[in-house]
Amino acid sequence: MVRWERILKYCNTLTRRTYVHPTLCTSGSINDTHTRTVTRSCEVLLDHTASTRDRSFLRVDASKTSYCCPAQNFSYHVLTIPYPASTTHYPSSSLSHSSIPNTSRSASTVSTPVEETFNTLKMKLDRLGRVSRSDLARAVGRLEPHQDQLSDGQCCWLMELAVRVARGEFRPCGKLLNRIWQLTLSRPNAQVTLEHIELYLEACQLTETPCTLKEMTEVLERHDLEVSGRVLGLLLAVAADMEAATAILAAMKERGVPASHDTFAQLLRVYASSGDESGVESVEEAMRSVKMERTSSTFVALTTGHAQAGHIAAVEQTIDQASRVGVAFSQGQLATVLFTLAKAGHAGDNFANLEWVIKLLVQNDVRQAEVELSHLALKLIHCGRPREAFHLVHHLPSLRTNTHLYTNATFYVQEAVRAHTDPEIVIEVCHGLEEEDISQFGVLVALETALRESRVQLAWTLLQALKERGVELREHYFWPLFHSAAGDTQTLLEYVKRMLGLGVSAGVETLRDHVLPELPSTPTNPSLVCRQLHNLGLFPNATATPMLATLIRKNAFDAAAKFVADTKTSFSLAELTPTLASAWPSSPRVITTLLATLITRHFQSEQRGSDHTQDTKKEDWGGQFLLDMAASRRGLGVTQINPLFQELNKNKIGVSELSLELVSERSNLVIQEAIRRSSGFVLDPALGSPPLEKEYNILPHPRKMNVEELGDHLVELDAKGLNQRGTIRRLILSQATTATTPDISTNTTSPPTTSDISAKSVMPTTTPAAPAPPSTSTSEAILGLAHRASGEGMKLSPGMISSVLKAQINSKDLDAARDTLTELHALHPTFHLDHYKVIDLCTLMVEEGQGAEAVKTLRQHLLVEVKNGTRDATKTYPKQIRRNCRNLLVASARTGDYSQTRDLLDLLLTRGLVTPDTLIMGALVKCRLASGDLAGAVKETEEIVEQHKCLPMAVETLINLIHSCGDDGRENKEGEAWTLVQRMVDIIASHSSTSHAHHTLLFACLEGNRPIFAARIFKNLKRKLNRQRIQKQVERYGQTQQTLPLLHLLAASSLAHAALSVTSRQHIYSTLLEIYAVQGEVDKGLALWTQLQEEDLPSSPAFLASLSDLLKAHGRAVPFQIK
Repeated sequence: MVRWERILKYCNTLTRRTYVHPTLCTSGSINDTHTRTVTRSCEVLLDHTASTRDRSFLRVDASKTSYCCPAQNFSYHVLTIPYPASTTHYPSSSLSHSSIPNTSRSASTVSTPVEETFNTLKMKLDRLGRVSRSDLARAVGRLEPHQDQLSDGQCCWLMELAVRVARGEFRPCGKLLNRIWQLTLSRPNAQVTLEHIELYLEACQLTETPCTLKEMTEVLERHDLEVSGRVLGLLLAVAADMEAATAILAAMKERGVPASHDTFAQLLRVYASSGDESGVESVEEAMRSVKMERTSSTFVALTTGHAQAGHIAAVEQTIDQASRVGVAFSQGQLATVLFTLAKAGHAGDNFANLEWVIKLLVQNDVRQAEVELSHLALKLIHCGRPREAFHLVHHLPSLRTNTHLYTNATFYVQEAVRAHTDPEIVIEVCHGLEEEDISQFGVLVALETALRESRVQLAWTLLQALKERGVELREHYFWPLFHSAAGDTQTLLEYVKRMLGLGVSAGVETLRDHVLPELPSTPTNPSLVCRQLHNLGLFPNATATPMLATLIRKNAFDAAAKFVADTKTSFSLAELTPTLASAWPSSPRVITTLLATLITRHFQSEQRGSDHTQDTKKEDWGGQFLLDMAASRRGLGVTQINPLFQELNKNKIGVSELSLELVSERSNLVIQEAIRRSSGFVLDPALGSPPLEKEYNILPHPRKMNVEELGDHLVELDAKGLNQRGTIRRLILSQATTATTPDISTNTTSPPTTSDISAKSVMPTTTPAAPAPPSTSTSEAILGLAHRASGEGMKLSPGMISSVLKAQINSKDLDAARDTLTELHALHPTFHLDHYKVIDLCTLMVEEGQGAEAVKTLRQHLLVEVKNGTRDATKTYPKQIRRNCRNLLVASARTGDYSQTRDLLDLLLTRGLVTPDTLIMGALVKCRLASGDLAGAVKETEEIVEQHKCLPMAVETLINLIHSCGDDGRENKEGEAWTLVQRMVDIIASHSSTSHAHHTLLFACLEGNRPIFAARIFKNLKRKLNRQRIQKQVERYGQTQQTLPLLHLLAASSLAHAALSVTSRQHIYSTLLEIYAVQGEVDKGLALWTQLQEEDLPSSPAFLASLSDLLKAHGRAVPFQIK
């Protein structure tokens, strides 16, 4: 005998794979999860036996205990394995075995699809005692292509199954019923009988599917059948209005069909639902005339009709009359009344009309009432009445029996999502469950179901609701959404943008596994995809590593090598070594070269980011590559070791002794011997340990923990009730370090040139929107930790107070930051506060309109520094401080207050925080321009050139001067504006050269929307035109996504007949196409191709390939062929 517990264990495994969750169940001693797990497991096993035709190991013993599921009201039998000698017992069924079509064949005969389908249905009916709606729908789908092979008996059995499914199913079955009916009628040589029609009408009554006398008459005439009294009675039961009921009554009278209780009951229902009280009285009078007593069926029909019409007083009166004559409503009949009230929209204010029916329902048997309420709630959800449904759900006592994620109540939430309920209502009912303390995870379960059911818009609404309620959103919530937009570039990028808008950053795993592989242009044009992601707000560092990993996974090794060569940002070796190791057998030479390049750039980045040379050993990235290769799916083969070590040696990649030992320990003896023989190629004793190897450092000391590890450590200390002060202090300092002092080597944004500033301040551009400051969430974390430390009576150190100060500055809380600075000076007067923190505080003061206080604060800070003797006159301040100083000066320049900006600049110059260069001194010129003093701006530029030998804001100044000259220079050239233009050109010429001055004026005309001026300068330059400088400027316009200057450049060169080569013009068109591709401007990109043809310029293959990718990404036809 095989123990059934072992089979159940296997069933549970299958069930977990199909994501089955516990739902409402009020069974006896076995809990909810167990009952539904067994049921679903039986179905999975039966599906398996149907496909394999192996039924010898499954038996169901009807004598075993059965458990009832109120959600579907079916009896499920526990799966058992009896002794081999026992006889198979089948559960009792309303379907006789003689009515089941015989599809058995000999073992040597191949079964047809029709026979296979019916065998599966019969087996499920025999083994489980039921056939579900999905089983029947799946069977009908298989039978529809073979309807000519169906017999009348098989169609009758299908209809009988439909009736049985409709009795217990809460999901709509009308469409499935119509499919079966069409399958029955549309067969060739179909012989429909009255049994078919009666079963169909019975199913129509159960599913509330409309059917008229005219339709049935046509079917009867087509098949030479006479209408029966039962057919007319069933038609009367589905009659929707008085007109249909009257026609059916006439037919019954014509054929002499006697009136029964059911006939009078349906008439009462129709009259009551239409509000015809006189009709109700006439029917009751007719019943009295034939001495027919009113029974529960007539009272229920009358009550249901009043409920459908919304006559609540009549409903109460009818139930009261029934009780006076000794007719008691059963719980099923009361449930019918309750369902009719809710579905017809007559629940009343605060569901008052439902409450008193519920009280009647629970008076007799609370347990059975819960079954009825559960089933009604599910039916109402699928009938478009979710609010009424969840009002019933709140009356179920078993909802509060469990408090985990998948509570009993969340099953109804899942059904609401599957029923395509309005998103606002889904959120409303989930919040109702939270307020009633029934389920705190309703929205999360709804989100999971929406993602599984591909309800994209609902998923986004639920994500927004979670964000508004303060729930932390995780990256993997968005992965199914990204895959749903696979191949649609614009939709996928829009989803990434919405994810970032919800405050969730896209990590390496998200971009590498779920975004970049779904973009069609990733392997062909990775730089374009990166620019598109940058345009959404992602930093270059965030996209470089996942893009390279994606290219390697797609075996685009040439594109990967080119991408590394063209990309100046840093890559994360920790994320790339596993990908490189897996791809090494495909292209050993390219992968090894890439590894060597990445290691070199990694060490260079570390050297630039450190203030002093460290004496520690270098990290062993070559050894880490070996360990990852040994741990990959392919593994490290013995034939690969010698070629691998030789390739590493050629690229000067060493491996430490520790790494070789670790690889040997995890390999067999043959590989160990191969490593020993070839170790001389790569062994480098000067290297340290592999950076990702954690075998000997599972629990690092808090001094070596990163921010995430410190956070986890703090949670652990809190759970154990241990001292947390040291961890809080270290976590605050670590958070402040990562948020306020980023590694300069990772910041790839080059300082803006004067032309950059001019383009942004004068003309509208399409530059990418600047991403939100990365320290926003970190600042909130720091302030939260500081509040927690204060609550525990912990005294903050001066370094921690300064970190809190920086967090308050990042949060734009000026008052709190000012108070913190005062407190720091009072408690720790000798503490040396970092310059950049005070400068950022002054920047915030200037932005808030308190420039005078900013000057005072900065002066006091620098004087205290000199007084304390902490300032070193020979110290060279890092670039980060100079960047903060530039931000302060630019913020002051925007106010137009020249004296304030001058005071701040003098303080910074005097204390040596900045050096006079183009960007720093440009703040004075920008301040003049912001105040509208063009003459003062030119004079200021001249003084700066004479004193500091730098030329700031030249292009921006020229743009403002050209705009003051009028459109296209129609104003008198002897005016003041033209005089200032000439003077500015002379200043530029004195600083550089006349040719440089003319080219600067040319670029100012292009960016200032003056193409006719630019054409004139083209004519004047003639042979002195510097095409190399023009090409560099075109590249800069492409990087900043400025399309208007490029279009003006094309127009001006055409007007002046300038000798721009074909290659130069093609380069301009290609740059414009790249910008349009990033912005998704398909029509503009196609217009460039048309313009090239009009100019009789050949389109380069790269241009055509990029345009083709753009058109395909937006579902447009490609009107050309690429040779």
